[in-house]
Amino acid sequence: WYQAYPNTPSNSADFGEKYRVVRGGSWIDNRINSRATNRNWDAPTIRDFDVGFRCVNTF
Repeated sequence: WYQAYPNTPSNSADFGEKYRVVRGGSWIDNRINSRATNRNWDAPTIRDFDVGFRCVNTF
């Protein structure tokens, strides 16, 4: 889920690029999982309609 610092051992299963952290909730989630502090995971090649960011403008 993360890469090792340079010149440090990386023999843990958590190192690598197999999965990435998805931060924040989605409009499709329930109110608890919609929080900005929500964390999930997915493969870096996955694209989905409920993952990303939205631009907001006040009128």
